[in-house]
Amino acid sequence: MNRTGRLLSVLLQMQSRRSVRAEDLAAHFETSKRAIHRGIHVLRETGVPVVAQPWIAAMLVLGAECVTGSFDAQYGAAVSAARGKIEALLRPQTRDDRALFRNASR
Repeated sequence: MNRTGRLLSVLLQMQSRRSVRAEDLAAHFETSKRAIHRGIHVLRETGVPVVAQPWIAAMLVLGAECVTGSFDAQYGAAVSAARGKIEALLRPQTRDDRALFRNASR
């Protein structure tokens, strides 16, 4: 399948479901996740509205903050380490949105 055909197929797969992960698309098309991300980037550049859901990571961070103090120190340290790794992946705008949400919920 040529590149244009694969991009069209990726687009059709994304339209057929409410939510689809890059990992699932990569497995379906027997390619790498990176190739899927490149294809999505090309689709966006051509004007196709593709929406990512970075809020899922932000919700994981908020959930981690809620449970950190609820368990023993070893578990709290593990949750804090995981939260740090997730936060490092968030875009600056998402980090700011998460901070606003956290301050509003107090």
